Amino acid sequence: MRKAIRAQMKAGGWTVTALAKAVGLKRPYLSQRLNGHAEFKTGELGSVGAALGVPAWKLMRLAEAELERALADGAHTPPATVAAGIHTEVES
Repeated sequence: MRKAIRAQMKAGGWTVTALAKAVGLKRPYLSQRLNGHAEFKTGELGSVGAALGVPAWKLMRLAEAELERALADGAHTPPATVAAGIHTEVES
């Protein structure tokens, strides 16, 4: 996931600082997710996608395609850049 987001950031000329500000997150918080130290929550993914001009579903498809390429190339486990997942928020 994070590789797909970083690719979209690069394409749009976004820095981590600018994206964090645009989506209302603290820079270290966003950086942890982009570096694979924490997972994106679904709401965060939607906000990031909106700021980048890319729907969240497209970010997920890009990540899925990356995973499929890695597995086709013989990877037995998903690479860390793909495996950084999404944490779904469940309200009770």
